[in-house]
Amino acid sequence: KLMPWKARESVIVGPVENVWVAGSKLSHVGVMTGITGPAVVDVPFDVDYGLVTLEGFLAATPVVTASDSGGTLEFVADGVNGAVVAPSPQTIGEAVAKLHGRRADAAAQGAAGRERALTITWDQVIERLVSHG
Repeated sequence: KLMPWKARESVIVGPVENVWVAGSKLSHVGVMTGITGPAVVDVPFDVDYGLVTLEGFLAATPVVTASDSGGTLEFVADGVNGAVVAPSPQTIGEAVAKLHGRRADAAAQGAAGRERALTITWDQVIERLVSHG
């Protein structure tokens, strides 16, 4: 079963019969590991940062996000480490189905996402803050 669309929360899509809702409880879960599905779906409306996206990337899983999701768009590059689609259940479902049908592509995008997430470090943040100070 799928969650109601109005929730617009992040979900981890596993095998077809399983959908886990992360949403507001994610901060209590910690870093995602052991994801067996084709993608992490992170489709909040205009989020500030995109922590769910980065956690999905650290788990070497591509991320499907919406074109109006805000901070997730700083990290997800369409076709490189996930998919950026219109914010509708139809387009999000199609993106997940595409990754599910192309597991080699999904694995490559997940690896690219992990590489992207590993470039974000506290040393890098401090360096940027000091250099712009």
